Amino acid sequence: MPASLRASALPTGDLDTSEIRSPLDLNSPDHATGRVDQVLSRLEPERLHAALTYQMSRTDSSSLRLTLEAV
Repeated sequence: MPASLRASALPTGDLDTSEIRSPLDLNSPDHATGRVDQVLSRLEPERLHAALTYQMSRTDSSSLRLTLEAV
């Protein structure tokens, strides 16, 4: 199901748990279907950042999709 960041809310972080919470709107092809919060542990965003940094430093960005699928 497609999702996008909720326009009226910003991601937040919790210093006690190191979680990052991103408010999302869920959509079907023709209308909104709901709202959820995506919650990531500290390790997940760190891995994503590392993968993106690595790929952005390479001249061949065609493998970016493969690296992100492994994260």
